[in-house]
Amino acid sequence: MIIKEYITLSQQQAGRSKLLTFSFMNGIALTFITGNVMSLYLLHLGFSATTIVLITALTYSGTLFAFTGKTFIANFGVASTIRISWIFCGISAIAISLIPYLNYYKIIFKSEMLVLIVIVLLIFSIFKAIGTAAISPLMGEFTDNSNKGRFTSSYFILYNISTILAIFILIFLYSDYKTLFVFQILIFSGGVIKLFSSSIFRKMQETHVPMQSARKVKANALLSHIWKTAEYRSFLIFKSLARASLILIIPISILALKISYDLQYQTALLFACIQLLGGFFVSYLYGVVSDYTGSKPLVIINVMILFVICILWMYSPDIFVWEYCTVIFFLGGISLFGLESSLNHYSLTIIPVKDSVEISLWSTTIGGIVSGISGVILGGGLIKLYSSITIHEHTFKYYYCTILFLLIPVLYFACNLKTTSAKELDIKKVINILLTPKKLYSLYTLQSHTKYSSPEDELENVNKLAGLSCDISEDQLIYYLDSPDYFVSTKALFLLWSRQLKEKSKIALYKMVKFRHCSNPLDTSLILAKNNYTKAIPLYRSYLSDDNNPYVWSSLMVLAIINDEQSYNKIISIFQETTFPMIIIYGAKAIAIIDDKKNLPCLLDKLTYCYSIGSLDLVDKIVVAISIIISCNDNYYKFIRQFQYDSKKGLRLLEELLDNELASALSIKPKQIIQDYYNDVHNFNKKTKTINFLKEALSRDISEMNKLKVFKDYLFKSDPKHVSKSLIGCIFIKLFCKTEQSEERFDNQY
Repeated sequence: MIIKEYITLSQQQAGRSKLLTFSFMNGIALTFITGNVMSLYLLHLGFSATTIVLITALTYSGTLFAFTGKTFIANFGVASTIRISWIFCGISAIAISLIPYLNYYKIIFKSEMLVLIVIVLLIFSIFKAIGTAAISPLMGEFTDNSNKGRFTSSYFILYNISTILAIFILIFLYSDYKTLFVFQILIFSGGVIKLFSSSIFRKMQETHVPMQSARKVKANALLSHIWKTAEYRSFLIFKSLARASLILIIPISILALKISYDLQYQTALLFACIQLLGGFFVSYLYGVVSDYTGSKPLVIINVMILFVICILWMYSPDIFVWEYCTVIFFLGGISLFGLESSLNHYSLTIIPVKDSVEISLWSTTIGGIVSGISGVILGGGLIKLYSSITIHEHTFKYYYCTILFLLIPVLYFACNLKTTSAKELDIKKVINILLTPKKLYSLYTLQSHTKYSSPEDELENVNKLAGLSCDISEDQLIYYLDSPDYFVSTKALFLLWSRQLKEKSKIALYKMVKFRHCSNPLDTSLILAKNNYTKAIPLYRSYLSDDNNPYVWSSLMVLAIINDEQSYNKIISIFQETTFPMIIIYGAKAIAIIDDKKNLPCLLDKLTYCYSIGSLDLVDKIVVAISIIISCNDNYYKFIRQFQYDSKKGLRLLEELLDNELASALSIKPKQIIQDYYNDVHNFNKKTKTINFLKEALSRDISEMNKLKVFKDYLFKSDPKHVSKSLIGCIFIKLFCKTEQSEERFDNQY
């Protein structure tokens, strides 16, 4: 059914569901009719191996009639074209299964029967080519860039599941009834299923675009347009060569197995099932990875697998080895279905819907012609040649050795295909993903995420990303970071904190800060600073002149972390002049990151101000910054945290940190002083005594005390009641506790 408007999302979903149902039914039907089953059926009828290869190749000449599909599509649309084609395919398959009865009842001779089977098989191939050429444009109607890879793989997964099911049915039947009748029943059933599957396309909705595409240009003009467009030309050449390679390698494997090792039919069918298992495996695998990796690297990997199959046949043992042959057929399934799946994904990616019909028709036609010619000349010819000049066991070894060298230009054209997108990964990274279970699991988890869902679903999805492979889940986290829901974006931001970001992620975060779209500007900015995104420096410098807001707080920290020395004086000035608590907190931290003892006086002045207004929380934040600059942060932080939780344990910890040698010249032991003070911190006399003790210690004529002169000056000029207990503890730890190396550890936080 042709509609004049666009296809809605629900109509796209319905269309994809129908295509998946069709794929399942089509898989069963084609397994019962074509491929290994047809090869074994023809062997049963008395055809030689060379003849079967020639017939298989000749069936590809049916693609010469693919342009008949152009007329069908132009008049009826792609869905109706597939329906009509599959009706004729079903009738042809039923006829193929019944023709041997004409010979059985002496109506025709055996030679005539064989000719008639070839003719009907050719008719089947013609309509199969017409229908197949229309499938890709119909897929383009119901998919978009966000689901093309996943849908293509799902399509082939269902095809493989149904094919495996069909093979098991065949093995079960043939194990009990080793007759030609079994193959006839299966081919007949395949024809009936073809007829039923054609009904799926009745009243299927599609736009007028494919129909207009089929009408607009003549065949020669279509080919001229394709040939002048570089990416179309490369795709057409490679797809033709790839199809020819598959014909020369995969179907021949079942003949090589049967003839080289003289196996029973049910054993050969079992290996056909193993081949399908390989196809099922790769279809599922590509469904997980293809939208992330891109289709081109997967195409190249599948061509490389064809090389491996040829090498394995070249060095195959003279006696039958189950494990060895299992590997060959499993890889054969991977390459056959993997190449089809990745090529289909590639075509959907590079070819717009308006050009889909013309390119599909020409790729089907030329690919079929090249495959047919290759099968006749190379397939049949090489097998015939090597059968006559070498011993029986080595025929297929020499054959695959020849094919190995012919694969070199195929690999060359695969590598020269146009890259589909900027995010497409190189081949090494794709292989690394395919061989790394954690990354595969990460992609599997990401695949289950549904975009544009509810906040609750998105928050659940973000939680699933924790612990996944960093580089794989990063793009998805950036997507969730842009969520208008605060909890979703904050959780995504939290997961990005510990990661070394890719450049495009840094740019995405930078734009969020620039246009002030952040739900948490401080943490977003700190992630940029942590990843040393120096391109953000001018933006953060400009924010320093703003009024009090989160972007000002962020700027103080970011410019300090990135080591923008040009901004240091501005940061110090803002800190000295401000009375805003958040600027005091982040300014103190920024000054600590700058890590210059010359800035201690401004911290101490601000400390006095905060203590005088009773803001003890700000006091604690400033003292932490001071402890960082004077390199006693670790010891001070451990002590103050323990003291907050349990004052007695905190005091014992402080006693353990004391270094008695540092206080050997003093009249009173530090341990006694600190015990008296911290056992009663509200006692003003004890506080005064402790401060006087610190003045005495700081007045010693040693080089270390000269470095801490700023504290001596501060204590002498300050009223004891305005000196915080936090600062007393910090100075005490610096003077009398074991030294530490905290600067490097602090730097590593960022």
